[in-house]
Amino acid sequence: MADLLDHPTKVRPGEELDLSRLEPFLRSHFPTELGPLSLQQFPSGHSNLTYLLQFGSKELVLRRPPFGSKVKTAHDMGREFRVLSRLHSVYAPAPAVLFYCGDESFLGAPFYLMERVHGVILRRDPPSGLDFPSEKAHRLSECFVENLALLHSLDYAAVGLADLGKPQGYLERQVRGWIERYHGSKTHDHPEVEKISEWMQQHIPATGGVSLIHNDYKYDNAVLDPGDITKIIGVLDWEMCTIGDPLADLGTTLAYWTNNRARCFPDSFFSYSCPVQARSYRAANLLPLLSGPYQGRALCVYAPANQYSPACLSAKRTNRQNLKPKGRQLGRENSETS
Repeated sequence: MADLLDHPTKVRPGEELDLSRLEPFLRSHFPTELGPLSLQQFPSGHSNLTYLLQFGSKELVLRRPPFGSKVKTAHDMGREFRVLSRLHSVYAPAPAVLFYCGDESFLGAPFYLMERVHGVILRRDPPSGLDFPSEKAHRLSECFVENLALLHSLDYAAVGLADLGKPQGYLERQVRGWIERYHGSKTHDHPEVEKISEWMQQHIPATGGVSLIHNDYKYDNAVLDPGDITKIIGVLDWEMCTIGDPLADLGTTLAYWTNNRARCFPDSFFSYSCPVQARSYRAANLLPLLSGPYQGRALCVYAPANQYSPACLSAKRTNRQNLKPKGRQLGRENSETS
């Protein structure tokens, strides 16, 4: 049987950890572990760095900021630890965290430890030997979208995360902030970007809902059950999680939607993977998963690929009605066949 699990590799040059300083911290928290300490690094991720510690009989995952980073707000380990510590009890795919250390004398930066989630991750190059018939791709895609809807349906205030972000003006801040970052770092003039920036500032939509959002939800941040590849057992990389518009979170996910079939995936994956990887599915085909007070936050589930079928048109009408702010009339731009 092929080994499909995601495995760490050697630590990248320049990103080594001083185990002589880390080991006393670990032994103070795990005094019964007598075995040696070894270190490997997970291959993906250059923002916050992720390592696997083998400490006696324990496997621990360590997260820390990149070396040399001076922008602490962009790599806030304490914030990410707090999110996961509150979230895991109500959202099982969030990894269980163990300890946070803000003392930079150990590794030169804050870090935290969490439990390892053993599973399959669909990175740029999928695991060799992965069997991915169309039926599995179909079920995985439904699970992928439903899992995002589940996150958006959570009562974030009830778990103590109401102060995580400022939902008022979220969309305006996103548009303004990314335009400012572009101008602050650009090296060439691109007239089309100026036109897009102007259009975006003139067409910022009203917020249609508020929820806890991941902000980087994609397949290579999802851990799949090795026993059933269609089930998601973990969601990783919560550094950009905040309180904001769930449709913006969906938009971030759709940014990874491809129109060109990657050579590394079989055709069957693209035939039935929705809505992220296939051209035949669109954001307009999503409808709310839940009813009741949180229906404005829930984004999905899958609707038929034929956007002009009665079932799909009905789904779109339901979606727009439930996500529409009260008292606001939809304009012609939201026609049923858009």
